[in-house]
Amino acid sequence: TIVVTLTDETNTLALSVEKDGKTYAFDYNLGGKATYYDAAALYTDTAFSDGNATVTAALDGDRIRLDVGAVSDKSHQSVRYTADVLGSIGAGTKRLVLYMDNGEETSVSFRLLVRLSGDDLNTELYSGTLQPGGNVLDIDLTGVSIAENKTIQYADFYFSLSPGEYPARTLYLKGLTVYDE
Repeated sequence: TIVVTLTDETNTLALSVEKDGKTYAFDYNLGGKATYYDAAALYTDTAFSDGNATVTAALDGDRIRLDVGAVSDKSHQSVRYTADVLGSIGAGTKRLVLYMDNGEETSVSFRLLVRLSGDDLNTELYSGTLQPGGNVLDIDLTGVSIAENKTIQYADFYFSLSPGEYPARTLYLKGLTVYDE
């Protein structure tokens, strides 16, 4: 087992072997810096606020428990996330990995939208389904243009794909990994 920490701007796995007086080398570019934020780093008392649904957020062991209220007024079921950690996502970010647990017995639709500074509309980063139990959401940002002078103001977590009536839900946010180029 070879462990390589991705803490530098450029990370390389370099292997070499010597045979009969010759050295054979192999270098493999692993990419840029990877930063993991656990639940404690993602949580503040004011990080989560009501969107179209009420939300109560609290640290629950190694994850953030999100108790999301029911929606009965034919709107989306969403909550807003605003925290300093969003500032670590920028022009050099190529990929995000979001770790979530669905505490429900059935699958839940999920969309992640962000508002960039200076923009009038949200940008959708992910649309999919949270299966019951643990979920790892790999979010490729290749087609997303986050300019050098823009920052993410907030992220909206939607637990519905379309307006409707949705029951109260319990979901958990475990962590986020930010991969830079």
